[in-house]
Amino acid sequence: MSSSWEGFMGVAIALTSDKYYYWMYSDVEWLEEPSFPYAGSYTFEDGKLTLEVSGDHYYATEWNITKNGGRKCLQAKDEFRDLSRLLIPDPKFDAKVPFKNQSNLVAEFTYWPKP
Repeated sequence: MSSSWEGFMGVAIALTSDKYYYWMYSDVEWLEEPSFPYAGSYTFEDGKLTLEVSGDHYYATEWNITKNGGRKCLQAKDEFRDLSRLLIPDPKFDAKVPFKNQSNLVAEFTYWPKP
């Protein structure tokens, strides 16, 4: 997620040609610690990414594709007015440490993306 996200939480999604991998961290206490990454199939349709549910703890399973600073980004379906919650492409992404570069992923607050 964008470095401007406030609070202790992060989401990372990696896509291959036929599968997604999903990680999340949060200060929310879970009865049982989730086993990330979740993996499953996904679809792209009408500018939306939809993840097939394969676990109990998702921030969102429907993401709108939007642009920010010339980059294609993902934003949870119902949060089109909060740029701090953008999932910004990470050119240095490493699945072994999916949040390592989060502090360098900056949203550009120059316009509001359309829902």
